[in-house]
Amino acid sequence: MQSNELWLKHLAKSRFRNGRWETEHSPPNLQNAFESLRDDLLEMLEIFNHHAPNKVKLLQPSSPCKTLVTLMYATVQMRFVQNDGFLDISMILTKDFQTKELPIARLKPRVDQFGSTNWLRGSMELSTDQVIKNAFVTLIETSQS
Repeated sequence: MQSNELWLKHLAKSRFRNGRWETEHSPPNLQNAFESLRDDLLEMLEIFNHHAPNKVKLLQPSSPCKTLVTLMYATVQMRFVQNDGFLDISMILTKDFQTKELPIARLKPRVDQFGSTNWLRGSMELSTDQVIKNAFVTLIETSQS
């Protein structure tokens, strides 16, 4: 998606000399990792909704906060929150007029010199695409159970 294009652009403009990469762009910053994840997620949401009979809704936060995005499918919500340098993902379930929030994952971004982000959870690393794909699958599976 957009992050892949940016990564390829940075790689194409870089040189490998004396065992090191020389890059022309500014060093990566973590805020870009969160913004890139949000942009990629919104792009994938648009593609999914174009093809799906049952749409995933994008909920807007009522006030500006650390929430990057909240998705809703049926009665299940999935919230992506930037919190102290981490990405916290949680599910909000509603049943019998009661709401329950369940933490799903806490991921730490790691940005390489070309601007690509991997998300760390313990010793496991996930690409931004993997995080988003897993989120969509979990959201739909949870709404069906």
